[in-house]
Amino acid sequence: PPKAAAKKAPKARGKAAAKPALKKEPTKEELLPGVAEGLEQLENVLKELFYCYDTDQDGQVERVEFLEGEELRLGKSEFGPKQRKAAFTWFKDAGAEGTPTDGMYLSLEKFQAAMKQLAAEGSGHGDAGLREQPGDVAEWLWENRAKDLVAGVYGLAASKKGVAPDRVSKVKVTFKALDANADGALEFSELHDLLQKGNAGMAEDDLKLLFSKVNKSGSGKVAFDEFVDFVFDGVVDSASGASGGAGKAAVVYPKTIAFKELAAGVKEASELGRNVLILSSGLDEVERFMQYQQNIPLDCKQIINEVYVTKAKSKDEWREEAKRKLMSAMNSMGFCKPLYCRLANSAFDFVDFCTDDGFPADVFCSKEVWTIDKAFELKLIDENQKFELSVEDDKKWKDFQVIVTSTFDLDKANEFLLDKIPHYDDLAILVVDPDSIEK
Repeated sequence: PPKAAAKKAPKARGKAAAKPALKKEPTKEELLPGVAEGLEQLENVLKELFYCYDTDQDGQVERVEFLEGEELRLGKSEFGPKQRKAAFTWFKDAGAEGTPTDGMYLSLEKFQAAMKQLAAEGSGHGDAGLREQPGDVAEWLWENRAKDLVAGVYGLAASKKGVAPDRVSKVKVTFKALDANADGALEFSELHDLLQKGNAGMAEDDLKLLFSKVNKSGSGKVAFDEFVDFVFDGVVDSASGASGGAGKAAVVYPKTIAFKELAAGVKEASELGRNVLILSSGLDEVERFMQYQQNIPLDCKQIINEVYVTKAKSKDEWREEAKRKLMSAMNSMGFCKPLYCRLANSAFDFVDFCTDDGFPADVFCSKEVWTIDKAFELKLIDENQKFELSVEDDKKWKDFQVIVTSTFDLDKANEFLLDKIPHYDDLAILVVDPDSIEK
């Protein structure tokens, strides 16, 4: 089911944190104009950072938003499992409210306090620097946190629209000029004149209807991302969709399914290029089902037993064995098979187990990241297999998928597996309804 909202005071979309007044895409010089305005400089950088992380502009930074922002700031190749775990720890220690299951949120106040502390320590000035040398602290925060994130956010928005980043920057200038009360969103009165300019003679009621179509969220205020869509795409009739017809509904994970729908759910995730985590809430029918499927099994309970209990094998020996199984899954007599990782009731630590030259963490990513070229680069397939997998629109490659099963329920998975499985947020999580299994 879709993520439940954490218990928090309801907050309208329009209550997003105000963004700093900027002439164009923010640069260091514009955010840090001079030493005398040190406190204002620091405030500007903090607001811009918060704006870039708070992608839905609801005035709070969600856990997923923060992790996605960190991946954008550092780059996919540099944001591995250890960096993801460190980012999540910082987010939690900063005072995030809620749980991984219901949603974790960081308020503007707590975000700014934690970032100030990070910058004070990182700049070497300590708490005294916040009072005596805020400009230097702001400089450090810009260079070490904000610069790459700002460039990534503006560049991403530009690439989605097929335009240069400076055009998105100019749109933000216009947005800020229209935002008279500086609340980070545009009310009808603030957007009225712009709407009327392009629709001369339109009646007031029709202008309000047009505004409602721009405000796709229905919040009553137009957020910056909606304004960007309006500027570059115009208004799309929500009844017909961008293509003029009804499209297939997006699949939302975690997704609760009946046991009899398991095969179809795994296939659906495969078609979306997603790996799967199947949660069975204490029942073992899912594992029995997987034993009769065509796959290459990797029993993590066996690894734990042989490495830590009987000591029959070392961790490195099992890493080599896991690598061989992965290679076999990607080249089984010229074809691919799913790699089935059985966790049972364990919280097997894949983050610690994975290595770049063995069983790589990126194998848990979607097919957008874990590609044929990536597997070849890591020498997990040879030149001949690379060619075989690439023909017919990667038809054979689409059969490769990582399927992880656990007897945990969703709450326990979010508590114990979140920092144990690399790229946990990329997984298609299927929760098998226990009541759908005949006792």
